[in-house]
Amino acid sequence: MSKPLPQHVAVIDLETTGLGPDAMILEAGLIIADLATLDPIVETSWVVGTNGLIGHATMADLRATCDPVVQDMHDRNGLWREVQASTVTIDDVHAQMADVLRRFPGPLAVAGSGVDRFDRPLLNRDMPDVGAPRRDRSLGLWSSRRLASLAGRDDLLMAGTLDPPHRALGDCRLHLAELAHWRDTLVAEP
Repeated sequence: MSKPLPQHVAVIDLETTGLGPDAMILEAGLIIADLATLDPIVETSWVVGTNGLIGHATMADLRATCDPVVQDMHDRNGLWREVQASTVTIDDVHAQMADVLRRFPGPLAVAGSGVDRFDRPLLNRDMPDVGAPRRDRSLGLWSSRRLASLAGRDDLLMAGTLDPPHRALGDCRLHLAELAHWRDTLVAEP
């Protein structure tokens, strides 16, 4: 017996202190969309404050763990200011994100740029109710981009995907648009 197909897609993006497995989640974005139409149903994001990040009592402590490229990127996009002002904890984000996902029972596809190789391991570590259950169908957009490039078909890439805003909800919106782009490009009617 085959598994039921997902009716919804959860587009997830994380902004973090770096790209390694020890990176701290600074911001989480989530869009739930109808999988058939890709119309958004829920759009939300959370910024985790320094008080909510384990082992980092001050902004200086937190910034010291980051690669200089990440420090500069989050300076430019304003995330550091929001982290410093936020009173939200990672546990708050976990509970609220899990609550949103529970509103959509049944199979749920998950999409994002590096959702399987980057986001999901961090979600499994810090937000297990978000990372693992019901999410067995992944739509890794990075893989689609890489495949097009390897095939010499950069003409298939959607403009803007290689320079995202690096803010969780903005990146989620870009990923949703890219998902629609790939659907329209690959499943175009003859």
